[in-house]
Order: sequence, then structure tokens, then C-alpha cells
Amino acid sequence: MNILWLSPNKSAPWIDSLAKKLLEITNINLTILEYSYSQKEEVVEEMKNGIRYITLKVPSKKMDLLSFFWIRINIIKSYLNKIYKEYDLIHIHGSEHEFHVSSYHLDIPQVLSIQGILDECRKVLNNEHIFSDWRVTRWNLGAYYERRYLTKIKNFICRTHWDKQFVKKINPKANIFHNWEPLREPFQTYIYHSQALNIAFVGGDNPIKGLRELLIAFNLVKNELPSKLIVMGSCKYSTVKEIIEKGNLYNINEGDVEVAGFRNAEQMLEVYTNCFCLVHPTYIDNSPNSVCEAQLAGLPVIASNVGGVSSLIDHMETGLLTSLHPEEIAENIKLLYHNTNLRKAISEKARILAQKRHDSNEIAQITLNIYQTIMKNHV
Repeated sequence: MNILWLSPNKSAPWIDSLAKKLLEITNINLTILEYSYSQKEEVVEEMKNGIRYITLKVPSKKMDLLSFFWIRINIIKSYLNKIYKEYDLIHIHGSEHEFHVSSYHLDIPQVLSIQGILDECRKVLNNEHIFSDWRVTRWNLGAYYERRYLTKIKNFICRTHWDKQFVKKINPKANIFHNWEPLREPFQTYIYHSQALNIAFVGGDNPIKGLRELLIAFNLVKNELPSKLIVMGSCKYSTVKEIIEKGNLYNINEGDVEVAGFRNAEQMLEVYTNCFCLVHPTYIDNSPNSVCEAQLAGLPVIASNVGGVSSLIDHMETGLLTSLHPEEIAENIKLLYHNTNLRKAISEKARILAQKRHDSNEIAQITLNIYQTIMKNHV
């Protein structure tokens, strides 16, 4: 079986984990095609760990945006026209990078895994605290390509109630398969510590992930909790300081917030060992890996009840669901901090659920079964 993946990032944890597991359980030949704004060669091919990687050169991000993505779309389309007959099936990972616009016309079985949904994400852009730069144009364009071309894709892999509802609405005749994503292996380590004091946040300074709301909530609880807030992801302390100063968050002192930057899985677990919860006050999300990985490691999660998040968390059982109001986020933080029995119960239940949900062997087998079903039914 020759399978072609279209993916914007071959090193994404879920891409890498699924690819490795598929090669373990079957003898498929896997090719992963992506694109690069910076490489000099038109096409770069390499074999690594039994996988064939193809990277296509596309114009700069600025030119990509100015051309409404059509140059990139047509470069990928032209290349696919030349090679698609070598494969039995194309698996498109996500709709955010318009791969489906380049491939929909091909007479070959195809399936698209929903990741984020730009047509839904763009709806939060009107909020005054969300960015108002080139990303607004990028998301609105991407949303157009979702609405216009996802109707032409017959098969989808979904994970949550939210992405299933979106697909049913935009493409009522589509075949929808359910499957989760594998997570990074180190998060199988159980890190729960009843004496942990700190609060973890993964999302950097991306305003959609809710750093502002969390800092306001942290300010409300700081005099009651001896906690430090650990911010992971792309973020500078100057950004945190600006939010604190603009919001008059005077309860937060120097040293109360640690900007830890990007961390690999092992380094994240080191942070989690000293935390009593992860807070994920996102404006919109489908099934955020940061929530899933924390659950798998046994770190209790407080998350905003948006998008597909409630498919991951049963309130008061496998986590706490909250609104985006900082006052409610603060109340949930205090509840989890003071109620150690609830904390331990959530840790254990969420870990058991996450272990089953993200069983890499089962996910790989389901993926293989989906491929076989789609190829069998392809007309």
C-alpha cells in the first residue's frame, strides 16, 4: 500500500508519532509532502527512518498572501498531477494550508483529517484583544478555501463533536470517520504531585490561547495562592509585563511569572512536576494537544468550554470547564488548589481516559482500517 500524506509540518508530534506507529504495524510505503518558503531548490527529496519526504519550494509568505495562495496551490497541484498515480490513497492533514484545494480534482481515494477550523476560528477575530495583523487576512482567506473546497472532499477523519458538526454542516454527504491522534511518548510518565504549587500554561503570547485572561485570573488569586505561573511557548517577558501594566494587575510581582519558552516533552514534564494544574483559557480550539498531554501525564486541567474541548473534559470528573471570564477562571483555580481530593481524582480519571483515547496502537490500526475502507469504496 502506497500512501501519500500532505502535511504542513512533517515534524509535528502527531504526524511523527502516527507515521512511526503505522510503519511498525504494517508494510505500507509512506511519503510525506510539505512545502517550504525558504529552501533554494525547487524540490528536495530524502529518505529518513523508512519514510520518503518531499519538500516543494513555494514563494515567500508575503508573496503567498499577495497571490491569495494561488501560486503555492498551483505549484503543489502541478506536482501532484505528476506523481499521484504512484499512490493508492492521499491523506491530507488539516485544512488550514489549502492542500485540499491542490488535490481535490485527482481521481484517487482521499481523506482529510480535521485539525483546526479556520472558518470557525476567524469568528473570534472581532474580539478587541485578538491580533489585528496579517493573520486576520490569512485566516479569512483560509476560511474561504475551506467553505469553497471542503465540499469536494468525500472522506473526513474527525475527533470531537465540534469538528463533526462542522463537517456535517459544510458537507452533509461526506463520510465521517472517528479517530484520535497519538501523543508524544514521554507524556505516559505519571507526574502528579499533591504538594505541587505552580500553574502551567502552554500557548505563549498567542492571544487566542488566552494569556491575557489567565494573567487577570492569576492576579485575582495571587494573594491567596503561593503559586508561580509558568508560561511555555513563544513569548517574551516584555509581553507579560505589558499585559500586567495595562491591566493594573498589581498583585503580580516580579518573579511571579516565569517565561519558560519552548520546551520539549521531557522539559515540559519537569515543569508539570511542580504544577498543580494546567490552565488553557483558549478562545477557540478543537482538541488541543496541550490539554491531552497534560491529562495523559496526570496533570489536572482547567480549560475554557469552547470548540471541541468538552469532548476531552467531563466537568468535575476529568477536568474543569470554565468560561473565558477571568473571575470564573480564578474560582476554578482556587477550587482545584484547595481541594486536593478533587485534584487527585481528576488526575487519575483523566489519565485513564487519555491512555485509552491516545492508544497509539489502536489509533494506527483504525487509521489503516479507514484507508482500506476508503480504497474499497472508491469509485
